[in-house]
Formats: sequence, structure tokens, C-alpha cells
Amino acid sequence: MRIPFTVLVSLLAAHSLSAQDPSILSAPTPSGSISGRIVYSPTGAPVPDADVSARAAGVRVDAKTDAQGHYLLKGIQPGGITVNVSKDQPQGFPLHASRRVQLGQAQDLASVDMKLAIPPQIKGRVIDQNKEPVPDMQVMLVAR
Repeated sequence: MRIPFTVLVSLLAAHSLSAQDPSILSAPTPSGSISGRIVYSPTGAPVPDADVSARAAGVRVDAKTDAQGHYLLKGIQPGGITVNVSKDQPQGFPLHASRRVQLGQAQDLASVDMKLAIPPQIKGRVIDQNKEPVPDMQVMLVAR
């Protein structure tokens, strides 16, 4: 039984393709980066040392903002990404913000900026009938 030459070449080519290194066939998807600035609303003042994170393909990437509120998240896999920001406050609850973005392969998204809303505050002094400050007075806001 003779096998035609073209059939033999086709069989050898198919065998060599199946024997190739699987890492060549499944190269990793090129990652990208997301950067921006975090500021307080409504003042526009930068938010230093805020925690910024993003999760893509089950991997979480973290960063901190610098003194001017800038951050950079590197090595993020493409897709729909939610960027989360949080900042602990000396008094009260931490401030949070998030933003959903779409990241392409090997894309560097810049200007993904966010604002953290400063919660309302009431400030003042407690004084007595002689207009002298009352030390260590506890004040409570009661509202419906």
C-alpha cells in the first residue's frame, strides 16, 4: 500500500503542530494599567494615603495615593474593572468611592479620577452663662 506524498506531508504537519509547546499557543494576555487622582469633594483638595484597588481575573491589585492624590495600578488584566477607593477618617466612618471602567489589552487608562465626599460636620464651642468654655462636654446630635 502506497501513501500519496501530500497525505504523508499533511500527517507529519499535524503531528508537529500537536507536539508544539502549549505555552506558545496560550500566551498570557497583555496586562494594562489604570491611573488617576483622588480628591475631596467639594474642595478639590488631594487625598493622600488613600487605598486604591482593582480586581481583574481573580487578581487584586493595590496602590496608595501620593501626597497629591495620584495613584497607579499596574499589571491589570483586560476586561470590566471596578476601581475602589477608601480613606480612613480620624473620626467617623471611612470614605468610599468606586468607578467601573473597561480596560483593553495592553491599555494604559489615565485620568480615572474620583472624588471622596466629605461628610457634613457640625462644629462649635460649648460655653456657660458667663461665656466661658465648658471643658470635656459631650455633645450629641439627635435627629428624626
